Amino acid sequence: MSTRKKIIIGLVVSVIVIGAVVVILHFLKKKNANSKTIDVYPVSIIGQDGSCFGNSSTISGNVSVNMEQKIYPIKTQKIKEIYVKEGDSVKAGDVIIEYDTTAQNLSLQTKKTEVEIARTDVLVAERQLEELYKIVPVEEMPQPEPEPTTEAITEETTAENPISTSTDALSAETGTEAPVSDSGIENQEEIPEDSGSEDFEMTYTRDELNKAIKDKQNEIKNLNTKYQLQQVECEIMEYQLSTGQVVANFDGVVKSAVDEENALAENTAMIVLSGTSGYTVKASIGEMSLNKVSLGDSVELYCYDTGMYYNGTITDKILIPASSGDYYGGGVTQTYYPIVITIDDAEDLEQGMYMEITLHNNEEESGSSIYLPLAFVKRDNDNYYVMKEENGKLKKVYVKTGKIMWGETIEIKSGISMEDYVAFPYASSVEEGTKTKHSEDIEGLYY
Repeated sequence: MSTRKKIIIGLVVSVIVIGAVVVILHFLKKKNANSKTIDVYPVSIIGQDGSCFGNSSTISGNVSVNMEQKIYPIKTQKIKEIYVKEGDSVKAGDVIIEYDTTAQNLSLQTKKTEVEIARTDVLVAERQLEELYKIVPVEEMPQPEPEPTTEAITEETTAENPISTSTDALSAETGTEAPVSDSGIENQEEIPEDSGSEDFEMTYTRDELNKAIKDKQNEIKNLNTKYQLQQVECEIMEYQLSTGQVVANFDGVVKSAVDEENALAENTAMIVLSGTSGYTVKASIGEMSLNKVSLGDSVELYCYDTGMYYNGTITDKILIPASSGDYYGGGVTQTYYPIVITIDDAEDLEQGMYMEITLHNNEEESGSSIYLPLAFVKRDNDNYYVMKEENGKLKKVYVKTGKIMWGETIEIKSGISMEDYVAFPYASSVEEGTKTKHSEDIEGLYY
């Protein structure tokens, strides 16, 4: 059989084998697909009817006090007198606390000494850096000429001192040791190397020098920072000791006043002054709800820190995205925009307290919407879909969405009903055409 026929037969056999493998793999894949099932859950259990939510939605934010001044006790300073009590009205410039500054003058002098030491450290390090800049790396130093060998020295000495040769000859004849003149080598004292040289310069390779310079620059930077901090602390001490008084920065009310001992023990402010212009809450609202709120709308707020409810009014709606940009959660991405809510009827709020805000939308709700957990909805570009059961198999179904509640539930306006079953769309095995199996074990998804 010719080589050509053998090659052709081999190719034909290979094609047959590959084809058989493909058919077998396709059969196994189809068999596995037919045998695989995905749990689907009843919308009536995982979802909620829109009528449960009424005509409102919820967001969250933090309290921002328009004007607030907190005065903390200073362990190293003794209070001479406190001039206010809780509930007092104050004007800008009124004296709130006066300290006894007698014992603090010594501390100020000590601080000034520390400032001067820090300044000296910077100057010393800067001079050391200048010296490093002057050093020449070992690789760039001029190489010394090679020293002559012993034979060369002997020949040179013989040539320059012929008497030595004749003297050696004479001693050989007479058997006596001839005397050597003062210029002779044997009568010279040995001078140790580097004797008397006290100015020893360190040598660096190029890499070592670069590292030393970089380290010294970082050291100077840190020393400068320390020096500047010491200066600021010294200026603060000088200001405090100038009068020993702490004054109100604005017109307001003494919101709270506790004794020095308790303030130190609990690490809290001893005096808290609050402006008379009220409080604001800054929050962010998703783009799908932005057009549903207007300036002047009333809202209800609940503070987790105080456990109290408050009434507020939307006083600003900023049409520039919040600094956090887009927010992704539960498969849905939205751009969020800042809103400002003003609270006028509060006296027990403080900066940073957490608020849950209930927005009362102006539009009427039909009550026919369904609210699903965000985890059961996926986003496809600008559209949203669920994996719904149809005729015993999964099908990708696009839905019309509305507002998001509490950042975890999304409104579904159309596309599914309470009688439908949907799958958790983020499972790796979820794909259209997969057989479905009814399940009500919702907790199994989260544990």
